[in-house]
Amino acid sequence: MLEVYECKGSNLSWSAQRSNTWLQLSQMADDPNLLDVSVDVSGISSAGTYNGSITILAYGAANSPLRIPVTLKAIKAPLPVENLEARRWDDIIILKWDANEAYDLSGYKVYYDFDSSQPPYDGTGAAEGNSGEIFIDGAETAQLTGLPEGVMYVAVTAFDYEGNESGYSEAIIPNSVSINDGDDIALSRSVTLYLTYGDGITHVSISNDGERWSSWRTANPVIRDWSLTKGAGEKSVYVKFKGNGKIYEPAKDTILKERKRALYR
Repeated sequence: MLEVYECKGSNLSWSAQRSNTWLQLSQMADDPNLLDVSVDVSGISSAGTYNGSITILAYGAANSPLRIPVTLKAIKAPLPVENLEARRWDDIIILKWDANEAYDLSGYKVYYDFDSSQPPYDGTGAAEGNSGEIFIDGAETAQLTGLPEGVMYVAVTAFDYEGNESGYSEAIIPNSVSINDGDDIALSRSVTLYLTYGDGITHVSISNDGERWSSWRTANPVIRDWSLTKGAGEKSVYVKFKGNGKIYEPAKDTILKERKRALYR
């Protein structure tokens, strides 16, 4: 923002000119002495230093025209990460994404939050670190552990060797299944499955062994009366999610099935 005024306090009639198309000038309607200066990035073709100027023309002013030099340093950051996927496998959240093709790519940062799909992402509690402090070097996959079940959001950025960071990927909800809403023990084969998933998921398929799958059914956050395999011991449930034109790798949860306790009088 530039302020243009006459030193003696009288009204000043002035105009402004730019030297380059990437410079954007706009005189403020509510205060005619203020000039808003911004940059049109569509006029920047590559990284580098760009020099320009703003010229103030004021009728009757001794120092008119007044030329103000402007220097812009354009940085070419990596493009945002694409095709981020996330799923919960027991207590591990597994992320994967497409490789970023920046020629000087250094790595990736993982962000997460529990409150909003919009930045800033300021989640805490993962064993790997707080949001924005998890650095992935040379791989397009990551894991988060130690986080509670339920809805959360994850996003990934790419950064180069100069520290320039891309914008955020799309923030997504990890696909997950929770048996009996996170209980450790089940006394009955019949359980309730609680699913979390993001936009675009339309159908799910369920399995007790990861090999034999149910027919596809309409996605619903709560699926009642799912039957575990017979017998006591550790039981797993796997869920595949379909939507957005693809089938996602399955999520998994585990629970300990105990034998029903006999009642004695």
